[in-house]
Amino acid sequence: NTALFSGGRIARMAEQFAVFAQALVQSPALPLGQAPLLTEAEWLQLQSWHGKAEALPGGCLHQLVEAQAESNPTAIAVVDAEQQLTYGELNAQANRLARYLREQRLVESETLVGICLGRSSALLVAILAVLKAGGAYVPLDPEYPQQRLALMQADAALGTVLTLQSQAADWLPSDSRVALDSVAVQASLAGYADDNLNLVCQPEQLAYVIYTSGSTGTPKGVMVEHRNLINYQQHMLACYQMQASDRVLQFSTPNFDIFVEEFIAALCNGAVLVLRSDARLEGPQAFSAFGTEQGVTVISLPTAFFHELQSLEPQWAWPSLRLVIVGGEALSANLAGRFIARAPQARLLNTYGPTETTITATSFAVQSTEEPVLPIGMANLNTRVYVLDSQQQPVPVGVSGELYVGGAGVARGYLN
Repeated sequence: NTALFSGGRIARMAEQFAVFAQALVQSPALPLGQAPLLTEAEWLQLQSWHGKAEALPGGCLHQLVEAQAESNPTAIAVVDAEQQLTYGELNAQANRLARYLREQRLVESETLVGICLGRSSALLVAILAVLKAGGAYVPLDPEYPQQRLALMQADAALGTVLTLQSQAADWLPSDSRVALDSVAVQASLAGYADDNLNLVCQPEQLAYVIYTSGSTGTPKGVMVEHRNLINYQQHMLACYQMQASDRVLQFSTPNFDIFVEEFIAALCNGAVLVLRSDARLEGPQAFSAFGTEQGVTVISLPTAFFHELQSLEPQWAWPSLRLVIVGGEALSANLAGRFIARAPQARLLNTYGPTETTITATSFAVQSTEEPVLPIGMANLNTRVYVLDSQQQPVPVGVSGELYVGGAGVARGYLN
C-alpha cells in the first residue's frame, strides 16, 4: 500500500524484522515485547540525539549571583517600574533578609518558604534570601485564585510566607505571614550585616518547589535541586550564548518555571532582568513599545502568546531583539516563518520540557519552515531522551511511542 508505506520504510521494517527474528532465535524464552527491533545504525542514531555530556561545576544557584555581585557590583541587575537595583544592592538586600530568616529561626536547610509577592525587585531579593539562608522557595502568585493558593500553602505546610501587608489575604494564616514592608521587619533588617553568609550549600539541596498546573489531576509540587539549575545554567550559556550586555524580559508568572529561566539567564550571567507590568500587555503595540524602550534582547514566551503577536500588526520584533524562546505547545510553522521574515537578526528557539525536567529538556533552532510540523529538537546538555513503547523498549524512527526524559535535569520528585 504505497499510500501508507514508502520504499525506504519497508526496507527499514525488513531490517528490523531481521533483528527481531535473530533475537528470538538466540533467546527463545524472550518475551516478544522485550525483543529488540533497532538495527545497530538506528541505535547509534538515537544515541546521537542525546544532549552533550559534560561535567558540571559544583556550588549552588545563589553563589553564581554572588560572584556577579563581587565582580560587577555597580552593574544594573534588576529594573522594574519603581526602581533599579545594582548587583551589589541586590546581593546586600538579600543577605540582610537571609540573616533575618536564619536568626529568627524561620529557615534552616531545605525549609520550604512561601513567597507571595508580585513582580518587583522585592521578589528577586526574597528568592535569593531564601536560597542564601539554605531554604527552598515556593512561589505563590498573589494574582492566583485564593483557593489554589490555600491548597499550595497547606500541601507544602508552609510555616513562613514572605509577603507584603497589601497582599496578605484571608487564605494565609496570620502566624505564617512575614510582611516585608512592615515597620517591625524593616527595622530589624536595617540591623543586619549585608555581606555573604557563606553557609555550606550542597548541589543536592532543594532550591524550589513549583506546583504543576493540575491538568492531569491534583496539582503536585515538583522538587527541584540546585544541581538541576546549575546544569540548566550551563545549557543556557552554550545554547543561548548569554552575555552581560543582554537585557532579559521577565515575562512569566513566578508560578511557572519559565520565570526561573528568565531569572537565571539574567542574574547568573551579569545581564539585566527587566520586569514587566501587566499594563505593558494591553496589546501588541504596547508590548513592542516596551521592548523597544527597554532595549530587550532576550525573551521567553508561551507559544500561545507568540502566536497572538505574530497574527497581529504592526511588526513587534524590535531592533535589539536577538533571541526568542517559545514553548508550552506546538509551534505553528506558518507563524514561525512570518517571524523569521520580520526579524532576521533574531534567533527563534522552539523548546519543550515538563516542570519535572527543570524548565526545558529539548530545543530546536527554527531556521526554515518548509516542514508543516516543527520538531521540538535535540536534548539539552546532560539530558537523554527516548521514545519507548508500552514495554519501555525503544521504538524505531518513525514509530510513535511515549517520550522519556532522563539526565541531570530530572527533579528529585514530587513533594509528599
